[in-house]
Formats: sequence, C-alpha cells, structure tokens
Amino acid sequence: MIGLLEKGGWVIYLILLGSAVGLAIFLERMWALQRQKINPPALLRQLLQLIRLKQWSEARVLCQRESSALARLAWVMFSHLEATKDRDSLKDALQEAGQREAFFMERGIGSLGMVASLEPLLGLLGTVLGMIVAFQRVEVGGVGDPRLVAGGVWVALLTTAAGLMVAIPAYMAYRFLLARVDRLLLDLQSDVSLLMDNTLQQLEGGGPKEGLSSSSEARATEQESKGSFSSANG
Repeated sequence: MIGLLEKGGWVIYLILLGSAVGLAIFLERMWALQRQKINPPALLRQLLQLIRLKQWSEARVLCQRESSALARLAWVMFSHLEATKDRDSLKDALQEAGQREAFFMERGIGSLGMVASLEPLLGLLGTVLGMIVAFQRVEVGGVGDPRLVAGGVWVALLTTAAGLMVAIPAYMAYRFLLARVDRLLLDLQSDVSLLMDNTLQQLEGGGPKEGLSSSSEARATEQESKGSFSSANG
C-alpha cells in the first residue's frame, strides 16, 4: 500500500490530506448535531411545565443554565415577552435568532462539500500529470516496449481511483449532514412554536385549555421518543 502511495506522487498526499480534513469535519458535526445539544425533549417538557405554572423567572434561569439551541431560543422568547407581548415582533425576534442557530448548525458542512468536489479533480490532475510523464518516456524510449506505456498509465490512474474513493463517502457524509440539519431545524421550529403558543395563551387568556396542555405533554413525549430513536440509529 505504501508503495502504491509513493507511485501516485505528491497529488496522493493532497488527496489523503483532504480525506483527513473531511473526516474531521464529519466527526465534529456529528458530535455537535446531537439532539441533546439542539432540542432536548427533557428541556421542552420542563419549560412547558414552568409555563403552565407561570414561573417565568424560573423558566429564564433554566434557559440560561442550558446550552442547547432550544434553550437559547426560549430565552429570546421570554426576554422579548418581558418587554412586549406583540406577537409579530416576537416572531421577528425568534426568526432572527433561529437563523443564527441555523448558521451555527450548518457551520463546516460546506467545507465537507468542497472536499467532496475537489477530491476527484485532484485525482484527475494526478492522472494527467502521470500521463504526461508516461508519454515523455515513450518519446525518449520509443514504442517498442508496450509495457513502458502500460506501466505509466496504471500508475497515473492511481490518483483518480484515490480521489474517487475519498470523494464518494465525503459526498454521502455531506448529504447526510444536510438532511440531519434540516430535520433538527424542523423539530426545533415546531418546539419553539409550541412554547410560544403556550406562553401567549397563558399571558393573554389566563391559562391554557385542558386540550392544549394534553397536546403539549404529548408533543414532549413524542420528541423524547424521537430523540432516543435518533441516538440509537446514528
């Protein structure tokens, strides 16, 4: 294997460097995009309980103590409602905060996509350079020995194979992370909407309806089950 890498030349080492960068990005994003770090179901359940009890200060303290995206968005909501109860301005504030959270969730994924795009090009570059060297040898030594050409060609194709071997899993990891971010953002938006509806119901109507409380608990339980399933499957 080491001998094959040496035959591939300096382009092979660039491809290996790209693979190491791509793997590091994938592992870091998988760690950062855990459900417990974005919208933990236990936090949603606790916040819904505090909202029903109208314990606003305790809810803000809980959000400050937690480090998840849901906690940060909930803190924005409670802080905004402390100043004004206007629904439209609250939605604007949450949308701005949500866009900021989405940016941090997608951070680095574009670089992984760049690795997936550049690796085949690096492999092609190595192949072209290898073919140039092979035909230079043919020009000097003639075509009397076909092994001279064949040996140069297969060595040149090593970089193309290496580039594709890195690019294919890198692209799959890139698409997987994008899908994971989209799924987490949808769940996060749903959870924040649930918190906002319950909070406004309490502030405007003096308390949620019984059906709304049951729906809130069912949503929290559903999120907890979904979180366990996601953790078990990757």
